[in-house]
Amino acid sequence: MKFTPQQVIEMRQQADAAATAQLQCEGEFHPDWQEVADGIFATLAADRALEAAAQKCDSAPERQRGDGVYAADQAACAKAIRAMKEHQ
Repeated sequence: MKFTPQQVIEMRQQADAAATAQLQCEGEFHPDWQEVADGIFATLAADRALEAAAQKCDSAPERQRGDGVYAADQAACAKAIRAMKEHQ
């Protein structure tokens, strides 16, 4: 998935605010702040990418293989992708 510059800015702002809240260091220096913020940012980006993939499964037309078996069940595909978000 390709993020727009605005989406990256929004995720960065969310990650920064979440790191500050998690470390309870509003207006103060905390040596772990950048590492925590970067981890939160990575999780946000991964969650959005996984959700975009799940939405593609939700909206994809079913395709039939030559042997008559469906190549993918969209609902199961989307469910499996969304489950990945829970295990990050």
